[in-house]
Amino acid sequence: MTSDNKAICCAPLANDVRLQQAFEHHESDLQVRGSGTISHLLPDDNKGSRYQGAVYE
Repeated sequence: MTSDNKAICCAPLANDVRLQQAFEHHESDLQVRGSGTISHLLPDDNKGSRYQGAVYE
């Protein structure tokens, strides 16, 4: 993690609240960690900044 990135850390419940706040305030450059089951892979984005996406349950 670089100093330019923000990290969501701490207790799981605190993470949920912090993540909700970030979503509501349209924040960006956040790193998050979680677990889940991939339900759908999204097509690769080859335009601009490349990334791979997935939908998690």
